[in-house]
Amino acid sequence: ELAAGTMAAAGHAPNIVAGHLVAHAPTLDAFAAGMAAGIDDPVTGLGLTARHGATGDQLAAASEAYGLSPAETATVLVDAGTQPELVLDTLDARCDHDTDSALDIATGAGIGQDTIDAWRNPAPPAPAVGITASVGADPAAAALLALLPPPGPSV
Repeated sequence: ELAAGTMAAAGHAPNIVAGHLVAHAPTLDAFAAGMAAGIDDPVTGLGLTARHGATGDQLAAASEAYGLSPAETATVLVDAGTQPELVLDTLDARCDHDTDSALDIATGAGIGQDTIDAWRNPAPPAPAVGITASVGADPAAAALLALLPPPGPSV
């Protein structure tokens, strides 16, 4: 709160304050307090922090500090062009993980059913490919890998 307020008072642009908070706030409470102190306008604050890579939990905490309802939060984020998945993550946090409430609000804010379905049922991650499989065709790389000790915990 002190750092963000000082940055704003010193003339740093809201974009800089938002980026600093996203990158360096140690807790959600610190993030929310810094947002409220450093950027007065919730529309500007939430939009900028979303563009700086804030998480749904961070946006939820900030929107609560700004005094916005979950529905107002959804409207602000959608109007700012925030990725629909991030809006859904934010609403999920704001609705205390009551998915039905979050999805009702998201639908009302204009998030489509296809996006909601993809958010509810994410695609499984791609399987990891071992390094030996990717360099197996290269005899020089295979010879170098053969010299390495077996993998294990670092010391």
